[in-house]
Amino acid sequence: MKAVVLHGKSHLDIEEIQDVRVRKPQEIRIKVRFAAMDEREKRVFAGEEMLADSSEPQIAGSMMSGVVVEVGDEAARFGFQVGDRVAGSDVGPCGNCANCLIGLESACLDMQQVGGVCSQFVVLDKNQLVKIPDGLGYAEACFAILLAKGTKAIEKTNAEPAGALAILSESGIGIMLLLLAMRTDIGKIALVDQSAYRRKLAGLLGADHVIDPQTQNLWEAAAKITDSRGFYAVLDTTAKEELLMPMFYNIKKGGMLVLLSDHHANQVFSFNMLHVTQNCLKVVGLSGFSMKDLWKAVNVLGKYGIGRIVREYPMEEANGAMRDCVDGRNVLPLLRMEG
Repeated sequence: MKAVVLHGKSHLDIEEIQDVRVRKPQEIRIKVRFAAMDEREKRVFAGEEMLADSSEPQIAGSMMSGVVVEVGDEAARFGFQVGDRVAGSDVGPCGNCANCLIGLESACLDMQQVGGVCSQFVVLDKNQLVKIPDGLGYAEACFAILLAKGTKAIEKTNAEPAGALAILSESGIGIMLLLLAMRTDIGKIALVDQSAYRRKLAGLLGADHVIDPQTQNLWEAAAKITDSRGFYAVLDTTAKEELLMPMFYNIKKGGMLVLLSDHHANQVFSFNMLHVTQNCLKVVGLSGFSMKDLWKAVNVLGKYGIGRIVREYPMEEANGAMRDCVDGRNVLPLLRMEG
């Protein structure tokens, strides 16, 4: 079978790899219809980051949708059967650790990962998949993972209808957050993004304020948008201190900062802890999602206009898809894995 393999900077190949089969009772084999690569892979392709093992190429892709073609016995008892349309991720909760057993799947102690889903067939654990409801297309369902993370973030913000929310964006998750926020009674929404493409898209989608941090003063913009009252919440997907700090110091008393980017693992911010305590600020980190979040995302995806921001590419154009993403001409590379 064929797969999209990431070798490093500006290098994706379509390669023949060994086929995969169900070997464990909880596993499910899927014929992949669509797959999408993630922000970490985009950084590797752009030369900003190395592969986890710099000497070994990796099958690309973290999100997928497709059709079930083989089911293990345990997965079958869980309700999956051949022919089901499913969406999922190469990462998922184990379902057995202490946190999973009390409903904290997003904080799983033994997160499962298969290592890439941009292949014609993939085998995943039942805990990495949800069924796609009727009426929802495969292309949109492929983005359920991003929407699941975004839904969790929006739910935590304690929305104030008369207030203002800021989204610091540099990727597809920022646009997803905008779409989700706009469909709630959440007040004014400001999106900060260095990409002209995403700023234009945000304006077309209906953001109240779209800010270019390269040409606008973030301190002045924040004060103007909030009438110097501060944002009730700031959602950060960038982990860039030069973008985050002006917004952080413009969060109102009792407000919240939500950190979503995996960049944060290697970033140290110079937060003034006295400012945090004096203003009773909440700082929340989101690194994963639960199966409940994923199920919820799949079941509402059709309502969020994802088709307006999705651009499809055939598998053979994986390099071009990633270049468009790196150059700011697309939100995320979505690959059609079959003709």
